[in-house]
Amino acid sequence: MVLDTKAMLMDEALKLFSARGYDAVAVQEIVEAAGVTKPTLYHHFGSKRGMLDALLENRYRPLKEQLNVASRYEHDLTGSLRSVVTTYIAFAREHPSFFRLMRSMSIAPPESEAYQAISSYLRWELDTLEQLFIDAVPEHGNLQGHHQLYAITLQGIVLKTIDHCQQEKVCMNEDLVHNTVKLFMHGIYAL
Repeated sequence: MVLDTKAMLMDEALKLFSARGYDAVAVQEIVEAAGVTKPTLYHHFGSKRGMLDALLENRYRPLKEQLNVASRYEHDLTGSLRSVVTTYIAFAREHPSFFRLMRSMSIAPPESEAYQAISSYLRWELDTLEQLFIDAVPEHGNLQGHHQLYAITLQGIVLKTIDHCQQEKVCMNEDLVHNTVKLFMHGIYAL
């Protein structure tokens, strides 16, 4: 029952946070949606922020595991980029509410509780993508010294494309992966 209550609280919080934003949701709304009391939420998470931290750790784990594998450079930069883009798109398709929550938190003011909660995850993502480009430098010399910019640009293109697709409820398919990687690769070779 304890795990079910925690999971139910996180599910309800995710629904509310992704629909209206972390700051706009009160603890009372979460507990009412879950059919429990405030002391129950505080027992499991300590605070609203504690709940957000647990939610992020729990729901972010699959993306982290998949991106770790997808971002390995295996002497095929285009293939690695396809894996990364496919991973992001698949995750967004499978977890649309959590993806929207992540995106909204990533553009929150840096001093906000929401941004503070997600900032280490955002840094991890960029570090992981940067490492892909660093590892590719021996075979792609034009990447030398540009790995951070490439990581930021790749992530930006992918996330904004997914944002658009989620709003339109279309286009998350193999053609999108192919065209996103192709567009990005033209930028690499332009430098």
